Amino acid sequence: MKKKFPAISLSIACVAFLLLLVAVFGKDRMSPDMFKSMFAGFFAEKLTTEQLKEDYVYAIEDEGSKKIKILIAPGHNESSPGAAFLNLREVDMTAELGEEIFGLFKNDDHYEAVLLRGKNGDHPDFTEYFNRERENIARVRDRKRAQMKNYISDGLIRKEEPIPHVTVPEETSLRLYGINMWADEIGASIVLNLHFNDYPRKRINLPGEYSGFSIYIPYDEYGNARVSEAIAEKVLSRLLKYYFVSTYPKEGIGIIPDWELISLGANDTLKAASLLIEYGYIYEPQFKYSQTRKVLMRDMALKTYLGVQDFFGGTSTALSDTAILPYLWDEDISQGDEGKVSVLALQAALASAGFYPPLGKTRDDCPLTGVFKECTRSALASFQENVGVSVNGSIAGPKTRESLNNLFGR
Repeated sequence: MKKKFPAISLSIACVAFLLLLVAVFGKDRMSPDMFKSMFAGFFAEKLTTEQLKEDYVYAIEDEGSKKIKILIAPGHNESSPGAAFLNLREVDMTAELGEEIFGLFKNDDHYEAVLLRGKNGDHPDFTEYFNRERENIARVRDRKRAQMKNYISDGLIRKEEPIPHVTVPEETSLRLYGINMWADEIGASIVLNLHFNDYPRKRINLPGEYSGFSIYIPYDEYGNARVSEAIAEKVLSRLLKYYFVSTYPKEGIGIIPDWELISLGANDTLKAASLLIEYGYIYEPQFKYSQTRKVLMRDMALKTYLGVQDFFGGTSTALSDTAILPYLWDEDISQGDEGKVSVLALQAALASAGFYPPLGKTRDDCPLTGVFKECTRSALASFQENVGVSVNGSIAGPKTRESLNNLFGR
């Protein structure tokens, strides 16, 4: 295997050189563009896309090489359970999703998958590390914060206005910085942070205004930014097949570089590529029913795994690109049905066939929910007309189910 270049030493050398330039030329005599150009090299790349892809190849071809270590980090814990809506808690949903994603990577010989938190709590090795290194984590965090503050005040770094996020308590802050340090300690190359979104509203027992998923990545000047963006683009492409990007205007681009999210390596504190994926807003209807939610979790997990595989160019043709299909419809489906996997599968089939969402509607108008309403009725009617069965979009009867099973059945 090729010898890896000591990126940390390079970063220290870059800092010293940049500070020398400021001392020689004077901060006031340097243009903003010159400062930005300097900043672009201020945090040297800690892990390149090229090196990570090379490691993936060697993980199989070279018996002495290590596998790609990927840390699956479901957001929150019992002390800080995150978003909530009716009987749903983000902490439970991310744990369920995390175990699905973990299982996919665990069964791939290219990876060594580590699950930070499952349904039974934190990984014992992280718990031991966090308890042992707690004071050191606080020192590192405070030092990095102070360094960044100095870089900004000296004009070496231009801080971008971040999307507003909830201010985390002290204990949560320590935990998140601890996860970053542990990820580097165990040699993780990729960290996937799993979350479900929420939006403030007066009546918390009613759904909020926005919906859709988003992927946050490190701010583009951090040392793990480029490789994180390259992976995020592939995951985004997979998720877009059935899902839609957030309707919250500041998240509408789908992939959002963020300056302050600790999980992504705020203050340049993480070597690994890192994505924070908000898989949807917790109050969205597709998460309401346990049976359809379980299937959606499997599908989102599969699309996340396949997106990472796409980055490496190693997607298995043996895998379907969705966990919702194939499906065998063995009973009629009618308008008004709610929380049924058969309806969710119908919507996925109609989407795959190009009928869902129906003409004039968008995916955020008509998400995959497992709830049979007007969007499904209109799309089903178009499908029935296309396959030559009696058009009655309000019900998928025997002949319609026969056509569906021929196209999308097991």
